[in-house]
Amino acid sequence: MRVRADVFPAIIVVTPNGSVSEDTIQSLSARNTATYPEGARRLDRCRVAIIQDTILVAVDSPTGPTLVFRDDISYHSKDATREHRAVTVSGKGLAFIKDENCGCGSRLRSWNPYGATVTAYAEDSE
Repeated sequence: MRVRADVFPAIIVVTPNGSVSEDTIQSLSARNTATYPEGARRLDRCRVAIIQDTILVAVDSPTGPTLVFRDDISYHSKDATREHRAVTVSGKGLAFIKDENCGCGSRLRSWNPYGATVTAYAEDSE
């Protein structure tokens, strides 16, 4: 399993289908609302993970971490400012970057987006 990114706390912007492409995604910035196309949605205090070719976005809720976005990606890059940009298979554009806030008190820090883990045991243990 290849982890391409795991950012917490994060600011992310998600654009509507078809509003950006792999050629135009570099102009999108999570911090600069002037770069958002019409219909874009911004979310802060979230956790963003890209595992292999799937992007996951989770937020804190009263019942614990809740997955609010999941899609396969066709393109991913990270620039010198550590801002990530991705285009999904369904045509959405995403830009995300680590938030300046600390994320204190959030249960997202302990959320495991990687699925089940296997524990290794010594050969003589049962």
